[in-house]
This record gives sequence, structure tokens and C-alpha cells, in this order.
Amino acid sequence: MSRLLGTGAERSLGWALFSPRGRIRGKTYVLGFFAVALFYFGIVIVLQSVFAVDGTITDGPAVLVALGLPVTVWCMLMLVWKRIQDIGFPGWVSLIAIGGSVVLAPLGGFAPIALIFLAMWRGEAKMNAFGPPPVPRNDKPVDTRSPKLRLRERMAEKTRERDKREAKEKVERERNPRLGRQGRGK
Repeated sequence: MSRLLGTGAERSLGWALFSPRGRIRGKTYVLGFFAVALFYFGIVIVLQSVFAVDGTITDGPAVLVALGLPVTVWCMLMLVWKRIQDIGFPGWVSLIAIGGSVVLAPLGGFAPIALIFLAMWRGEAKMNAFGPPPVPRNDKPVDTRSPKLRLRERMAEKTRERDKREAKEKVERERNPRLGRQGRGK
């Protein structure tokens, strides 16, 4: 599961389904969406089969199903919220997407199109305002440092290498005076 959600303390199933912070990639979004839907509809089917009396459903499971619906909607909202943040938009845009799917439901449904669209849209590869990218596609750690800092560190590394090389050449010249100032003895 950690391979899908990412690494770190905030990457758990509870974080993915209940927290609006962070980002998830398309694969996690689709798997989470179907897991929540299957869990909810599985509970509905079990409750209907257990509490059905003479083929009719009593009020008990209907109340439980109605209580489970807000939790399911919240989990789906958080998945959409994180996915939209991965793409680079603020999470509240997910409210527009979900509102659009509710309004267009009588016309054949917008949800399947939105599900596919959000799953296929590439997230931002670099750190954005909503955090570091989720697990990268190549599973290598992502360098979230600024380009200036990376350049500064590369230049410092080259300077250290040059200083090390010059110190080594100086020791060689001191050991072998025939090398002189050229340093290589060619």
C-alpha cells in the first residue's frame, strides 16, 4: 500500500480517504475510488440480504445506509481533492467537479467521464503549492530542492573535487621533485 500512497507519516489509508492535504497520483485515485464504492455497495448488499423480510427491506438497514453515505461521499471528495491538487489546481475545484457530476447525473452521468479524465491527466512532476509529488513513476526519489540550490551544490562538489585533485598533485610534486610545476611529469 505504501508504494501506491507514497512515503512518510502522512501516507496512510486514513490520510488518503479523510485528509484534504497532499497529492495522489491517478492510479491511487482510481483504486481508492473503486475501493470506497465497492465497500459502500458491499455493505448495502449485505444489509439488504440480512435485514430483508419477505423480500422487503426494513427501516434499520436503510438508516445505516443513509448514515454511511456521508462518509462515502467525504472519502470520494478527498480522493478527488488530492487528485486535483496533484494536477496543480486548488482542492476546492473538486467541489465544482462533484457538483457538475450531480447536476449532469440525469443526463447520463458525468462521473465516469470525470473519473477517467482525472485518472489520465498527468500531475505536476515537481513540488507544487500542495506538497511534493506522489510516488514517481520510475520509483526513484524526487529532488524537491530548488534549481538554484541544486546548482550551488553541484558547483561546491566540483570545487571540492578540484581542491582534492590539486592537493594530491601538490603531494606528488613534493615527493618527486622532477615533476616540477607541470604536475604530471610528461
